[in-house]
Amino acid sequence: RASSNEKKIYFLFASQMIEYARDTDTLSTLFHTDSLQFGLSGDEESIYFAENSTLYKYNISHGTKEKVIDGVFQLAVSDDEELIAFEDKESKEIWLYYPESGQTEKIADLHSIDSNLSFGEEGSFLLYTDYKYSIVPGNMKIRIRLYDLEEKTTLTAYKGDYSENIRTVLLR
Repeated sequence: RASSNEKKIYFLFASQMIEYARDTDTLSTLFHTDSLQFGLSGDEESIYFAENSTLYKYNISHGTKEKVIDGVFQLAVSDDEELIAFEDKESKEIWLYYPESGQTEKIADLHSIDSNLSFGEEGSFLLYTDYKYSIVPGNMKIRIRLYDLEEKTTLTAYKGDYSENIRTVLLR
C-alpha cells in the first residue's frame, strides 16, 4: 500500500512489515507479524492488521503496537481507511469498526467463517461470502452478499454450490 504522496510504500515480506522510503531508497522493518491483511489509516500514521484473532493498530512514527479488538478473523479496510470490516471468529458475525470514533456495528450473522470481505471502490458497499452446509452430507452452499453501507440492507448477489470453487471475490 502506498502513501497518498507515494513517498512511502508499505508491504509484507517474510513475516515482516516493511516501509520503503522512495526519496532515500531505503527499506526499514517496522514490525514482525504472521498477518497477511493490513490497511493504512486515513491519516497515514498507523497500520491496522489482524494477528492471532486480534486487531492491532501500529503507530508508524512512535513504533508502538496497540490492541484494538479481539475476535478478528478476516478484515478489510475501506479505500479511504475510515472503516474496517471484520469477521468475529467466535460469534461468526461481521462487524464494522470506525477507527475515528472507536465504535463498532454488527451487520451480519454468518453460517461459517472465511467470508472474503471486500469494500467497493467508492466505499458504499461491503461484499462478503457466506457458506452454509446443506441437508446433503458434504455439500456446502455459498452465498455472495452485498451490504449497502448507506441503506444498511443486504442483497444476495449469488447462490450456488461450494463445489463451484469460488474462493476469492472482489468488488470494484
